[in-house]
Amino acid sequence: MSGSSTYLPRALTYVYADTSRLMRSSKAKADIRVYVEDEGDIMFWRQFLSHNEGLYNFKISVYHCIDRDIPGKDCIMKAVQEGNLVLHSHMLACLDADYDLIIDDYHKYTDVLRSNPYIVTTHWYAIENIKADPKHLSEFYNSCTLSENCSIDFGAIVEDVSIAYYDLLLRLILCQSKGVLKSHYTIDAFGDDLKNCMYDDKNRVSAETHRYIAMRIAVLNAIIAPYSHELTVINQILRKEGFNPRNCYRVFKGHHWVDMVIVPLLTKLVDNEYQKMVLKKLSGVPDDLAHKDERRQIIEHYNNNVGIKDDNVSCKKARITRLISDQIHNEDIDITPIICADLENAIKRDQILSIVKGLKINNK
Repeated sequence: MSGSSTYLPRALTYVYADTSRLMRSSKAKADIRVYVEDEGDIMFWRQFLSHNEGLYNFKISVYHCIDRDIPGKDCIMKAVQEGNLVLHSHMLACLDADYDLIIDDYHKYTDVLRSNPYIVTTHWYAIENIKADPKHLSEFYNSCTLSENCSIDFGAIVEDVSIAYYDLLLRLILCQSKGVLKSHYTIDAFGDDLKNCMYDDKNRVSAETHRYIAMRIAVLNAIIAPYSHELTVINQILRKEGFNPRNCYRVFKGHHWVDMVIVPLLTKLVDNEYQKMVLKKLSGVPDDLAHKDERRQIIEHYNNNVGIKDDNVSCKKARITRLISDQIHNEDIDITPIICADLENAIKRDQILSIVKGLKINNK
């Protein structure tokens, strides 16, 4: 008996997975293993895979490297590059796109990620950009206030933020694509610039913010002056990929988009509506010592319904963050049909290739 062993993920080829179904009931669904970056991504990707659950049994899990310090995406791509994880129609990887689809050689594995048909990405920067899409923001707002309707045009606000920061984004991508410029403007520095976004009383990006952005651009222009042509090319690449000044929030770093822009914005707007709703519910109840407990009970009942423990901004911020994290209803988002098509192609690719191969053999 040989003392050697087989590394399981490498042995589970498409041929093995496809043939194994012959050992089960004819009505049994084919198993498809799907690897994602972390536990929080499982429900997100399951929603997109659900369109095929009638035919397949999806087993979604996190791929763990021996070196646990390697982040999820890097861990999966390292395994793919080293041949320890061989992807096929019964073993897929679903990952954040980051800037791998925009910047050549952004990672050592960028070319592999782009060319491997069994790797499906978010296309936008990350899952967070999709979860915090403007189409979801009214829902979060209503959940935190129980208001009957939302008159706030979140689409217009997000578009305004995108337009304001587009030129800075171009410079970020330029710096990240040039080794000599990388340290001059980092992703975290862009995140800090997003943190400086403020709004006027009409929920438009404030004049002060526009002045701040102009100052930052002026500083960067002095550094990137020799690369003006590359800046034009990056603008063309972004537009080719479907990103423009009105929707470039889709390629802001996901956590920065949520933490620096959406959560503070919603917290501010929710807090204003919260105060109005509390006053409305307390109307008719005298504000005196005799009615103190009654007023407190009304507020507590309202807080329980909106998921907020007390009249505290940080509490509202935590509630909004949780709502975004739990968001899985993405059917109406622009990128959904593209991701679903990518998954469909990956799932059926080997089957189609087998049919084509069979036709070629029979035609000889």
